[in-house]
Amino acid sequence: MCVVGCIAQKGTRHPVEGSLPDAYALYDKVTQRCQRIVSLKGWARVRVASPGKTFSVDQVVAVARPSSVRLETIDFWGHTAFLVLLHKGEYRTYSASDNRYLTGQAAVDELRNYIGLAWEPESIVRLLLSDPVYTGLDQEVSVSIAIDEGYWRLDVEHTAYASRYLLWIDRRDLPVRSLLVSSPDVDTWPPGIEVGYSNYREINGIEFPCSLVLSIPPASVQVKVDYDTLVLNSVLPDATFERNIP
Repeated sequence: MCVVGCIAQKGTRHPVEGSLPDAYALYDKVTQRCQRIVSLKGWARVRVASPGKTFSVDQVVAVARPSSVRLETIDFWGHTAFLVLLHKGEYRTYSASDNRYLTGQAAVDELRNYIGLAWEPESIVRLLLSDPVYTGLDQEVSVSIAIDEGYWRLDVEHTAYASRYLLWIDRRDLPVRSLLVSSPDVDTWPPGIEVGYSNYREINGIEFPCSLVLSIPPASVQVKVDYDTLVLNSVLPDATFERNIP
């Protein structure tokens, strides 16, 4: 197991050079990198900004494919202040301030209030594992390529599900930005959702972005995640996601 620190560095652009690569080959490189990351455990600083509330918290983050998530907010004294557990199709949250424990739809609503959207667990896992693909890695897509803002821009469309997104790639074949253009479920995946990826570090031979910025336009919410330390692809037992809430 390799624990890697993610000290922030000044942003460095890696603009593309040369002729256009094959769109499908580049898309395959991106998805193959995603498939190599199956779990993550780390410590992060999370900042949430919206019209009515802005706050920053320290969080212990643990995620494992396909749908297991633990987000544990830690207070100044090192105690659990808020907890989100998603595992085996169950949603659970705990708020220490009022000793409130919620499950099912009530926990989903609590999560919606927290980040502005009530995504299914698989989508939260993909986001935290830096997957820039909205359609799933195993689904057939149509892909075209162009140069935009100094990067390769992939235009990815899944006609069977009426979804389309744009993906900007630097010369290292790493995503720097993704933008959802259309979606069959505008309540869960409203068009205009954007994710930025930066501060890449090599962890266990995999380049991983230690900084993520999620912008959700319908709710005017922005969530920034800066990982301080990270472990990739360690074995996370069920107990990680099933620990009893106090």
